[in-house]
Amino acid sequence: MARRTPINVPLSVEHLQAIWRELNGSYFQNRLPAIEIQWSNRLKASAGLFRSRTGPRTSWVDPEERHGKGRVIRLSVPLLSGQPFEEIRGTLAHEMIHQWQFDVKKWCPSHGREFRRIMALMNDDGLGITIYHTLGPSPQPSPRGSRKWNEQLAPGGRGSRKQGGLIQLAFQF
Repeated sequence: MARRTPINVPLSVEHLQAIWRELNGSYFQNRLPAIEIQWSNRLKASAGLFRSRTGPRTSWVDPEERHGKGRVIRLSVPLLSGQPFEEIRGTLAHEMIHQWQFDVKKWCPSHGREFRRIMALMNDDGLGITIYHTLGPSPQPSPRGSRKWNEQLAPGGRGSRKQGGLIQLAFQF
């Protein structure tokens, strides 16, 4: 059994889920399916990440995979620790826009025109969502370049890699 070091997180996952439910109702008419939200100690180059193990238009996927285990929003402990609540909420909202693009619009998430339109609507209410964070220095390159694949992502913050026989899409903020 692997030993895991507990991490100190700025907000509990339950609190993040409550914020997610509030934003889902206020901005997405409760159309976003439930998603797992996690804190990540390893996420250091971006404040948040929306990830799915399948593509948005995959013809058949086990419902548990499409609307459960296969999708996750991760938030960075190193970058968001010590940040105000508004920064954490804004990062979660940013990743929810990517989730909306993926789950509702069936698009590969990007920071294009529709992303910016939704971001502007949310920012009109004071959410303070941005596309790029300025929360801390970028990490030093890893000696094992394959682990830092996110540095090779295409402009717009999206990319893919093959891992364990699956293509995984990752969308980063």
